[in-house]
Amino acid sequence: MPTSLSCRSTLSCFLVQPGQGMAGVAWRVFGCVVIGWSVVLGMVALSLGAWPMLPFCGLEITAVAWAWWVFWQRSCYRESLTVEEGAVIAQRWHRRQAPSETLRLPKAWAHVRVEWPSAQAGNKPVDPKVMLQAMGRHFELGCGLGASQRLILARQVQGWLVEVRHMDERCEPSQSLAG
Repeated sequence: MPTSLSCRSTLSCFLVQPGQGMAGVAWRVFGCVVIGWSVVLGMVALSLGAWPMLPFCGLEITAVAWAWWVFWQRSCYRESLTVEEGAVIAQRWHRRQAPSETLRLPKAWAHVRVEWPSAQAGNKPVDPKVMLQAMGRHFELGCGLGASQRLILARQVQGWLVEVRHMDERCEPSQSLAG
């Protein structure tokens, strides 16, 4: 299932979250249509004497409920990169509460690397991993994205890090050597 990439960035923050296909109101309308269809189908089957079909009229409701639950879980997922006093802070949220994972990396050493894991038995295509690394520590970015969106994300984050470093160089006072 392809997902879209939603990135918002300023010089102090970079936010990544998978795109959502439908808003909450659209899901409610869609659910009401499916439930209504199931009820109408069940009533028609009952009026025609096909009562053994009634238990199966709820299966599509179960499928829609499962799809809504998966959508809701993915809509709560996001990652952020924040710059504070010489450090890049990477955080991951799986719910709308406190971050579930946080890593602080030195800004001067932070870089983006794309890893291509080796294919496992069965020759399945393997998605690349985008890693923010510094001094032996790493943070995987774009876990909720597809392969092509991860590669786009790698280029965007690398460009963002370059912009942040250049901004620091422009803001630092020039030092003169007395001699």
